[in-house]
Amino acid sequence: MLSDKIRRLAERYLRNVRPSGEGNLRAECPFHKSKSASRSLYVTKEGSWTCFSCHAGGSVYHLLYKLGLSGERVQQEIGELRLPPPLPELAQRKLEGKQGWEWHVLPEYVLGAYNQCPLKMLDLGFSEDILQEMFIGYDASRDRITFPIRDYLGRLVGISGRAYDDWVEPRYYVYEKEFHDIVPGYTGANRKHLYAFDRIYAARFFADEGARPPLVIVEGYKGCLWCIEHGFPHTVALQGSTLTKQQERLITRLRGPYYVLLDHEPGKGVYFPDPDKNRRCSAIRIAQRLSRSGRAYVCLYPDGSPEGTSPDDLDTTHLSAAVTNAKTIGQLATLPGVAWTRRSRRRSTP
Repeated sequence: MLSDKIRRLAERYLRNVRPSGEGNLRAECPFHKSKSASRSLYVTKEGSWTCFSCHAGGSVYHLLYKLGLSGERVQQEIGELRLPPPLPELAQRKLEGKQGWEWHVLPEYVLGAYNQCPLKMLDLGFSEDILQEMFIGYDASRDRITFPIRDYLGRLVGISGRAYDDWVEPRYYVYEKEFHDIVPGYTGANRKHLYAFDRIYAARFFADEGARPPLVIVEGYKGCLWCIEHGFPHTVALQGSTLTKQQERLITRLRGPYYVLLDHEPGKGVYFPDPDKNRRCSAIRIAQRLSRSGRAYVCLYPDGSPEGTSPDDLDTTHLSAAVTNAKTIGQLATLPGVAWTRRSRRRSTP
């Protein structure tokens, strides 16, 4: 059983490992020293983990990396676990036959090809710690910042490259053909996953309702990293301004409330005055879908924010205000200059 393999792996690298019910484990946290360290780290039967004292957490991959194992050694340990495939075999065959695609898991060692620090990210105010924690790299051959994409268990399923300079098109490049020799038939499926989902999965699984920080949903990698660094550790990125069905299923596994913070552009985030009065913006559509599973809010940018403002353009104070002042769908309908029709829920001029 997978839970038995996780237990053996935990006993190999952690101290004071003991059962915690339903196949989960508790152990001593190796990343901070205090009296609480001996009982603060929780490990799910799937390998996701979190510490409720120092707030470290992530997938089994993150745990092994933080313990200092090399990429090759991590790959060896994970191979012995024999984690379940991304989709049940029958469901995967149906998807392949119907839609003509599947995604594969990439070996961890491929990240070594991009093992350089993107200095521009440091210049923009990101810390070296967050870049290392999230395995952010640099592709010198394409002049792109690389962002590893992982599934909910932390397995590497894709790499996205963002142009080093904003004026370069296309801004994003999904790496696929580069891995065909390593994983035959590999096809990236980034939009089936949520960026940074794996690092908070266990934390929200174990936490009591009152102890869960806001779950912030942004669209881009930089915005996600910025929110994590500036007071909102439970942030995930859609890798776009729409919510796929697969992403919706993942998000609703994380208990809300949900805070949608898309870029401040017409058609995306709530934007006043909005030139498009005849349809809902993307943020509102996402919030409406998520509201079926929990309380959902749309975050508002500070008054006077220029078009194109994104979460990583806000300082800590304004970012906090954007989340604190978030509105439900019903509250948005009462804002000046916005009217909703009961049937279509579309925005229109009053």
